Amino acid sequence: MKLISIILCVFFLFSYNLRGNSISSFSKGDYCQQNDSSSIYRIIKIDSIESIYIILAQKKQLVYKIIAFKDSLECTNRIKLGQWYNMELKSVFPDNYLQKDRIHFVRYGAVNVPLGGGKEVIWDIFSVQNLKGLCLSTNLL
Repeated sequence: MKLISIILCVFFLFSYNLRGNSISSFSKGDYCQQNDSSSIYRIIKIDSIESIYIILAQKKQLVYKIIAFKDSLECTNRIKLGQWYNMELKSVFPDNYLQKDRIHFVRYGAVNVPLGGGKEVIWDIFSVQNLKGLCLSTNLL
């Protein structure tokens, strides 16, 4: 009985340490300076359709589709594939919109953007307030 108790205690301490270090390991040079993992995303794909960028960002097993208009501004904080970023996503749908599961495209500017893209892709489209083209403002890094 003592052996089982000791093993359980060691297991809980070990799992607590792993959970606490999971975000801090990205804090040096990977554009993540925040310990809250709720808004940390890894960029897995960047694509474009006409005048917009479509950015796929992953958090845990889920993939989020982010859209942004293409801008020709010079940018020093350009997002890159494989990097981790602190972003506050906001759905392009109103909070009380319940029928988004019945539509397949969203018109963003003059472009129809498809929803979905696989089982892991959330059936929604998001924007990030401080994302201009592929440039993320420094206050979100």
